Amino acid sequence: MGNLFLLRHAKSDWGDASLSDFDRPLNARGLAAADMMGRYLKDEGIEPDLVLVSSAVRTRETIARVMAAAGAAWRIQYDDALYLADPITILAAIHAVPDSVGTLMLVGHNPGLEETARRLAGRAPHELLYRLREKYPTATLAGFETTVPWHRLAPGHSLLTRLVRPADLSPATGHGAL
Repeated sequence: MGNLFLLRHAKSDWGDASLSDFDRPLNARGLAAADMMGRYLKDEGIEPDLVLVSSAVRTRETIARVMAAAGAAWRIQYDDALYLADPITILAAIHAVPDSVGTLMLVGHNPGLEETARRLAGRAPHELLYRLREKYPTATLAGFETTVPWHRLAPGHSLLTRLVRPADLSPATGHGAL
């Protein structure tokens, strides 16, 4: 019924010990990875109708860089509850999305985002499931096709169709580096 994209925030900076975890910005590597992911989304024609974003600095910076690189102006909804959220909280946020939203993106944090992706993966191709179980690094994008309205999304109602890591992309284009 729709497409769901789970994007982990890009790499953050641990250099300023005076900042709280919530207030950590992206580092140079994170900025570059967010730019690559934005170009990838643009090249793939992925345009979310709504983006749910944790209100932490690193998630806000991630989506800002992704949108700038994609040349996009998506509808953003910041949500304090998504900061370090567990899968139950993430699914609750998804359940609240109106059925009129066809493509949804959520930008959040591990371990909750990765756990949510694993639960929703469904009967994905073996290679994708293996890669998902192997690692979900910063700025990784998991894409799902869903078979039910958002308010009914649960394990078994979606299929993992893509898993894209920054290391999979060429810095210049955002396309596969292989």
